[in-house]
Amino acid sequence: MKQLTILLVILVNFVFAQEIGEIFDNKDVPGIFGKKISEVKIEADVIRKAILETGEHILFKITEDNVVICNSSLKILYSKKKIECLDPEWIYKLFSTSVIERLLDSQRITPDKFVYFEIREKDSVVRYEEQSADKTIFCPPMCPNEINDVANNYLHINNFMVVTTN
Repeated sequence: MKQLTILLVILVNFVFAQEIGEIFDNKDVPGIFGKKISEVKIEADVIRKAILETGEHILFKITEDNVVICNSSLKILYSKKKIECLDPEWIYKLFSTSVIERLLDSQRITPDKFVYFEIREKDSVVRYEEQSADKTIFCPPMCPNEINDVANNYLHINNFMVVTTN
């Protein structure tokens, strides 16, 4: 059991030492992720602003009618719908911030105004102009230490997370 724990710690550290997420041409997305079921659009400038408030990682919670963006401290940077706090049952898509920055690095003379968060048959993707990003990890269970440290400072009360202060 001890050997398995050590192997898991080494694996987690290896994963987070690498860039998380991959960019695809939109023409390849249906074959990889399936048919689009729903989408939520957000102004690209909202995502760019959120990136400025994150560290190495950015987290997205994507539902049929909402997108919540958090930084590594689990601070809500944006939510399309008003929410008071984070639900501890949520599983986020965790990207390296650099992947989302590359996705938004437009090569067009007139960049698209919106980023689309799509739920597809096999997964959800973040789409901007001619490309989409995915191949992320789910957090939890695979969260970097900086997020785990913050999460350990939360209390679970009535199925919602509430930040505690010292």
